[in-house]
Amino acid sequence: MSYDISDYVDVKTRIELFYAKFPEGSIQFEFMGVMDGNPDFIWGVAKAYRWLSDTLPATGTCSELAQGKTAFTRGSELANLETSAIGRAIGALGIGLGKSMATKQEVNAAQARQVTPAAAEVDPWAYL
Repeated sequence: MSYDISDYVDVKTRIELFYAKFPEGSIQFEFMGVMDGNPDFIWGVAKAYRWLSDTLPATGTCSELAQGKTAFTRGSELANLETSAIGRAIGALGIGLGKSMATKQEVNAAQARQVTPAAAEVDPWAYL
């Protein structure tokens, strides 16, 4: 099944939009470790602070396979996790939502998981 990803926004664009709107802002990521009850996954939390004294930053969480399934994801699992969590934190502020909260990278990754094994070798993170 093919998805129209033309209206999904990539994380790079969300980051650019965030800093254009909040030039004093800060995006922070925290690796939380292996998921309780499912050691096949790692997870993390990103927070998007709009200003220095922001006491209610937008939060984005994400999980990722601890061991990537494709040549493109193996070895960059933590980076992919961080990217997704950051995209979700910025999206929680209503920035760069396009078609949905999911980023272009997340849609590509989900699409690759649902098709034939050969197609799963497509790099979903190439849009960074």
